[in-house]
Amino acid sequence: MKKKIITAFFFSFLLFSALPLAACQSNSVSQLSFAEQFLQNNSPEDLLAIEAKLEALTVCQFNMEFHSGKDLVSEGIYNFFTNTATNTETYYDKDTRLYTFPVEDILSYADQYFMDYSFTPEEIFGYQKEQNAIIVPAYGRQMVTNVELCGQKIIDENVVQIDYNFRSISDDTEIQPITATYQLLLQIQNDGSYRYLSFTEEEPFDIGNFVRQAETVSALLNGQQMPFDPQKPMQDGSPYFAVTSETYQSIEDIKAAAEQVFAKDYLEEKRYIPAFTGPQPYYQEKDHVLYLFPQTATSEGEIYPNSVTLLEKNATEMKASLEQSIPGQTTTRSLIFQFIQTENGWRINQYPEQ
Repeated sequence: MKKKIITAFFFSFLLFSALPLAACQSNSVSQLSFAEQFLQNNSPEDLLAIEAKLEALTVCQFNMEFHSGKDLVSEGIYNFFTNTATNTETYYDKDTRLYTFPVEDILSYADQYFMDYSFTPEEIFGYQKEQNAIIVPAYGRQMVTNVELCGQKIIDENVVQIDYNFRSISDDTEIQPITATYQLLLQIQNDGSYRYLSFTEEEPFDIGNFVRQAETVSALLNGQQMPFDPQKPMQDGSPYFAVTSETYQSIEDIKAAAEQVFAKDYLEEKRYIPAFTGPQPYYQEKDHVLYLFPQTATSEGEIYPNSVTLLEKNATEMKASLEQSIPGQTTTRSLIFQFIQTENGWRINQYPEQ
């Protein structure tokens, strides 16, 4: 009898000692927000599939962009149902060779994915009021796109943002440039399902004009295109002459302009040493006057700001090519620029050697 009591006591001890661990593990899972759990439980392939559903809207609503469910047209909702619901073939009647889609079923399905939308069945071809259904011999198919996942982040405990790059579709397999980046907002439900809140195109970054601005600053960092007075040397026989620019009156002024277009790490590693601190830098300051060691500008050709090809892009990095004319020739060459996202916006992190 004692043996049984001891065994029972030991079993009870194990049972109760295990409870805090199980409770701790349960609390650990519950501490994750719905948004965190959603991103943790969905692979990149899952997130691409979520976007792919939205492409059904483009059958008749070619622009997929919407800021809320109120922007969706009825035909887009209808096509979303016919192209993404898994049981649409069950609505087909072999005898009549017609599909009969009850409006009630369309709304029930759309409610699983959208909020604040409106649906007017009378706007859909084939709507029969008596049956309150859309009766058609066939229905449209969604378009083909070339989409890649490029970012994801949590907006709040119930909302996530997923970023997608759309690339061009062409026979040229080497270059399929990014044509647009879209941001999808999803509201995550308690059961792990989601609702589409919005799908909007990210405002394009003006790479061409940004690079043109960088060209000017780069020339200044190279000791070129900075106005100076050849009659005002730093001292007799000195190769340095007083800068006459009203915009750039100190080394800090030049640095401030450079850091508007270039990443600071890139500048400190590649450009500031020859410009300001090298054995014979392009600039020196003396008695609060900025002096320049003038450099001969070389003819490197013109960069065409409208020739941008966006090659890679995500939330923190971007790569693009631009065409540059070759002096004395009718052909051009491609220059590759790399950008990084900083707290102040995009900055060039790699400027091509020309």
